[in-house]
Amino acid sequence: MFEIDVPVQHDRRLFLSQTLVRGDDTGEISNAKEEEIRQEIAALSHKLITVKTEDVASMPQLRQQVQEAFVLVNLGLEYGSHGDLDRSVRLLKNNHVVKFFQIGNTLISELRNRCFDTLENAVLDFAESPDSSHHARDNILVYNEWERQFLDGINKLKLVIDSPQVMLRSVRSSRPITNLADLAIVSQQLDNIDNRLAYMRALPLQKVLGAEYRVNPDGDTAREITIALIVNLILYREIDFDFDNDDLKNLRDVAYDSESGQIISVTFDRLVDWIQHYLDRASLSEQVTNYAVAYWQDTLKVLESELRLEHNLETTDVLCP
Repeated sequence: MFEIDVPVQHDRRLFLSQTLVRGDDTGEISNAKEEEIRQEIAALSHKLITVKTEDVASMPQLRQQVQEAFVLVNLGLEYGSHGDLDRSVRLLKNNHVVKFFQIGNTLISELRNRCFDTLENAVLDFAESPDSSHHARDNILVYNEWERQFLDGINKLKLVIDSPQVMLRSVRSSRPITNLADLAIVSQQLDNIDNRLAYMRALPLQKVLGAEYRVNPDGDTAREITIALIVNLILYREIDFDFDNDDLKNLRDVAYDSESGQIISVTFDRLVDWIQHYLDRASLSEQVTNYAVAYWQDTLKVLESELRLEHNLETTDVLCP
């Protein structure tokens, strides 16, 4: 069996575990065959430890490689059987475990490469701007600090979200990536970041380059640029990205309903319509446009929360003697 114990090997929700139970119930996988399967996974674990572990005395590193072996086999088996347990039993009975390990490794390698590409390239690059010689501004990441944690976790086969979100505003405690549903969550979240990048690149970047907008504590510069655009559209009816706290107060005066605690619905709807028409004219794909509309709706809700907080603070100040 395994000299190093990891929780995943005891997880009965694992597709591999379910397959072994089904094989035992049907009599297609004997105890001897199950032991052979576990020994093959142990051998794969030892190979991973040899290749990837820098410090063989580090128990966390050793556990990570044992867990990775289980996960890769599990992913490959689920993928190869299309999630059908009876088919999975037949495949496991008639093939060496290394075949499923290789399939799982391919799936994870592709996902890791995509995450690395996102970390490196999901940026607004002002070096390509014709006005770049007149401004000193770093390239802008279109993902925030929460999304950076999400991307960094994938390399360790860790997932910090339970479902894909338009934009991450928090993360949960990490858990192992174990199944195809987890891969689908990661893939959709990466799609969301890619779509956000396409939306941001459709904005007039020369104006973004010279603008003064707020610094976001979560590193969510894309959201601050979007909020600045929204505020300028409401207050000045123009595409611009300068934004300060006075603008926030003025926005509250003209677009916030203090009774409902929301942005006036007509204003909200007009803004969503505006970005949809803007991106339609830019000939972006339906997928990008649909995402951008959802992103604006989410951003408007964030802005709404800010306005509500400002209103509540002002009301509290008035009530205080």
